[in-house]
Parts: sequence; C-alpha cells; structure tokens
Amino acid sequence: MTNKTILKKYAKKIGDNPESIYRMFEDKMFNTYGNKLRMDLVRGYIFDIDNAKAFWGEGNIPFGENKEMGWEDHLQQMVLEKEPLKYIEKFI
Repeated sequence: MTNKTILKKYAKKIGDNPESIYRMFEDKMFNTYGNKLRMDLVRGYIFDIDNAKAFWGEGNIPFGENKEMGWEDHLQQMVLEKEPLKYIEKFI
C-alpha cells in the first residue's frame, strides 16, 4: 500500500473526509520537488492525540501479561518506527 493510500484510509477511519484530506496532502504535504511526502506535516497529523484516540480508541488499558494496547501505546510504538505509516498500515 502506498503512503498516500495509508493516509487516506487513516483519515477515513478517524472520521475525516478522505477526499478533503487527499487535497490537503496534495497541496501541503507533498513537496513540489519529486512529489515526496513532507514527513514533518504527516507526522503532525498521525501523531496528533485526538487523531490517535479516534484511530485506536480510548478507554482503560488493562495491565498485566495480556495487556491490550491503547492509543498511548501505539503512539509510543510509532515513535520507535523508522516508517510510522507502515506501522499504521498493519491496523487498516
């Protein structure tokens, strides 16, 4: 899946209009030189706390051996990833 597709599916899942997000990506998040993603803007979007809560859900996170991951845990994992969009792709 391309980064653009991942972003559109992420937007749809959190309740944003994928088409308006797509236009924003085209206008603001893509560099005019080589049509590359501007990761500084993308990171701001995917690491936004409200977006993370909408994507992974809120709620109490049980502790213990079989701990379910909540939005905070996913954000921590994404920070460790070289390509956080590929991490998101696993959950789309």
